[in-house]
Amino acid sequence: MLTQAGVAPEQAMPVLLKALSDHDAKYRVIGAYGLGRLETNAQQAVPALALLLNDPEYYVRWEVSNTLKAIDPGAAAKAGLE
Repeated sequence: MLTQAGVAPEQAMPVLLKALSDHDAKYRVIGAYGLGRLETNAQQAVPALALLLNDPEYYVRWEVSNTLKAIDPGAAAKAGLE
Protein backbone atom coordinates (compact mmCIF):
# COMPACT_ATOMS: atom_id res chain seq x y z
CA MET A 1 0.00 0.00 0.00
CA LEU A 2 1.07 3.57 -0.50
CA THR A 3 1.60 4.38 3.15
CA GLN A 4 3.57 1.18 3.69
CA ALA A 5 5.85 2.35 0.90
CA GLY A 6 6.62 5.51 2.88
CA VAL A 7 4.04 7.77 1.21
CA ALA A 8 2.51 10.26 3.66
CA PRO A 9 -1.29 10.13 4.13
CA GLU A 10 -1.69 13.61 2.61
CA GLN A 11 0.07 12.38 -0.53
CA ALA A 12 -1.90 9.12 -0.71
CA MET A 13 -5.29 10.73 -0.16
CA PRO A 14 -5.80 12.28 -3.64
CA VAL A 15 -4.85 9.03 -5.37
CA LEU A 16 -7.16 6.95 -3.20
CA LEU A 17 -10.05 9.42 -3.53
CA LYS A 18 -9.69 9.38 -7.30
CA ALA A 19 -9.84 5.58 -7.26
CA LEU A 20 -13.26 5.77 -5.56
CA SER A 21 -14.77 7.27 -8.72
CA ASP A 22 -13.16 4.87 -11.20
CA HIS A 23 -15.53 3.06 -13.57
CA ASP A 24 -13.83 -0.24 -12.68
CA ALA A 25 -15.10 -1.64 -9.39
CA LYS A 26 -11.77 -3.20 -8.46
CA TYR A 27 -10.20 0.27 -8.30
CA ARG A 28 -13.05 1.54 -6.14
CA VAL A 29 -12.34 -1.36 -3.77
CA ILE A 30 -8.61 -0.58 -3.77
CA GLY A 31 -9.34 3.08 -3.01
CA ALA A 32 -11.65 2.19 -0.15
CA TYR A 33 -9.21 -0.36 1.24
CA GLY A 34 -6.34 2.14 1.14
CA LEU A 35 -8.40 4.81 2.85
CA GLY A 36 -9.34 2.33 5.54
CA ARG A 37 -5.68 1.76 6.28
CA LEU A 38 -5.29 5.52 6.81
CA GLU A 39 -8.03 5.34 9.46
CA THR A 40 -8.67 8.72 11.11
CA ASN A 41 -6.26 10.42 8.68
CA ALA A 42 -8.92 9.83 6.01
CA GLN A 43 -11.83 11.76 7.60
CA GLN A 44 -12.24 13.92 4.50
CA ALA A 45 -13.10 10.79 2.49
CA VAL A 46 -16.25 10.00 4.51
CA PRO A 47 -18.71 11.81 2.16
CA ALA A 48 -17.31 10.08 -0.93
CA LEU A 49 -17.35 6.72 0.83
CA ALA A 50 -20.93 7.22 1.98
CA LEU A 51 -22.00 7.60 -1.65
CA LEU A 52 -20.46 4.22 -2.45
CA LEU A 53 -22.69 2.46 0.06
CA ASN A 54 -25.12 2.29 -2.88
CA ASP A 55 -22.56 0.98 -5.37
CA PRO A 56 -24.00 -1.69 -7.69
CA GLU A 57 -21.16 -4.08 -6.81
CA TYR A 58 -21.58 -5.87 -3.49
CA TYR A 59 -17.84 -6.18 -2.88
CA VAL A 60 -17.43 -2.41 -3.23
CA ARG A 61 -20.22 -1.88 -0.69
CA TRP A 62 -18.62 -4.44 1.63
CA GLU A 63 -15.18 -2.78 1.53
CA VAL A 64 -16.69 0.69 1.90
CA SER A 65 -18.64 -0.49 4.95
CA ASN A 66 -15.47 -1.78 6.60
CA THR A 67 -13.60 1.39 5.69
CA LEU A 68 -16.28 3.68 7.14
CA LYS A 69 -16.21 1.69 10.38
CA ALA A 70 -12.43 2.19 10.59
CA ILE A 71 -12.42 5.87 9.67
CA ASP A 72 -15.53 7.17 11.39
CA PRO A 73 -17.57 4.73 13.50
CA GLY A 74 -20.16 7.45 14.15
CA ALA A 75 -20.78 8.01 10.44
CA ALA A 76 -20.92 4.26 9.93
CA ALA A 77 -23.54 3.93 12.66
CA LYS A 78 -25.61 6.77 11.14
CA ALA A 79 -25.50 4.88 7.83
CA GLY A 80 -26.91 1.83 9.59
CA LEU A 81 -23.70 -0.19 9.60
CA GLU A 82 -22.96 -2.43 12.56
